[in-house]
Amino acid sequence: MSTAVPPIGITTPGGSTPEFDAFGPWIDVVPDATEIPRLYRGFPIDFATTELVLKVPRAISRRDATPAMDLYDHLIVVGDDRLTILSRHDSWYSELTVGFEQIAIIVDSVTLLDGVLAIHTLSGETASFAYNGASEKVVARLVDLLRSREQAAVPALPPGAPRAALIGAPLPPLGLDDLGRNDAVFVTSFGELLGREPGLRVFAAHGRRVLEVRGGAAVTLAHLVKPAILNGALLCGSDTELQLLSRRDWITRGGAPEVSQSRTIVPLAKLTGVAGRPHPLYPGVEIITITAGGASIEIVAPLGSSLAESLHSAAPRRA
Repeated sequence: MSTAVPPIGITTPGGSTPEFDAFGPWIDVVPDATEIPRLYRGFPIDFATTELVLKVPRAISRRDATPAMDLYDHLIVVGDDRLTILSRHDSWYSELTVGFEQIAIIVDSVTLLDGVLAIHTLSGETASFAYNGASEKVVARLVDLLRSREQAAVPALPPGAPRAALIGAPLPPLGLDDLGRNDAVFVTSFGELLGREPGLRVFAAHGRRVLEVRGGAAVTLAHLVKPAILNGALLCGSDTELQLLSRRDWITRGGAPEVSQSRTIVPLAKLTGVAGRPHPLYPGVEIITITAGGASIEIVAPLGSSLAESLHSAAPRRA
């Protein structure tokens, strides 16, 4: 649920403030009420029952900040039964609340210092915020906390109930160069995940590849100059989730190395559909839509690839 909260009569103090002195590009943990940014101090937070509170700074440099500014774009509150995101709008803020049981899909992506966390809900609403990539580890902590709260909020399925399930044997361990030098990051990222989550298994992976294009002479010539690249990806999972490691953009143009990273998490109990269609411009490529209630995301994969087949096999079975 999203609501708008009017201004709360904040006056600007003279000189420096602790909030200004501590301001930087990183997301900070708020340990108690004394460190809540002044814009959000009218919002009630019970720190005795709240597991995590984060303040997300404005995307401005330190030299452009002043003590008179409200310096934090968002306040993230993980309460006992919901996630709350307060977002700054000039001198007032809006409130968006998401019950943990409503979390359907989480996408965390970073391109250099440009990070975005998006939380898609079963109702079709999306809670998102931008952040500086220097705070990637803090956001990963938030993501893992939301995952644990989501799983705790969903009743266990009874034995024999229809559910999503990956079909096929896991892949053998991947070597660092198995996906090509440009996509070795997926192998190392999976290794890091596996260190924290030993139950993860890899079900599909592929490296980047140059795409053919359908179209007239102008389109063909443009792609000769700047070829289309389908970026690599790695699909892993557990008994409760799909996790997809990829780039932020599935298809990019030109031959420069891609530096973005994206992690998409879909709870299997929330998965309601997987549907594919041919890409309109690139033959041999499939656009796969994953739905979870009212939430949906699109994934691009080589037609008939292990990634495409594994995603289709994850679709819910009907009794």
